[in-house]
Amino acid sequence: MKDSTRRTMRTIVATVLGLAVAAPEIYRATGHDPAQAAGWLASVLAVCAIATRVMAIRSVDQALSRVGLGSAHRDELLDEGPGRR
Repeated sequence: MKDSTRRTMRTIVATVLGLAVAAPEIYRATGHDPAQAAGWLASVLAVCAIATRVMAIRSVDQALSRVGLGSAHRDELLDEGPGRR
């Protein structure tokens, strides 16, 4: 998988996570009060930012790399096994 594709997929994962958490409230809020909807949108963005930062933690990134969504290529992680650094 190309690096640019992997990065895009990581961003999609973070965004979907954020939207999954806030979608019901955003839906209800948009029908009643635009200011409230904006607050929920800010919440979605905050969750996305937090998810992106968590995905940058080395152990999380390594786990994501095992399924092809980490920042490193899977082959690079295999080369970094115990005693290979």
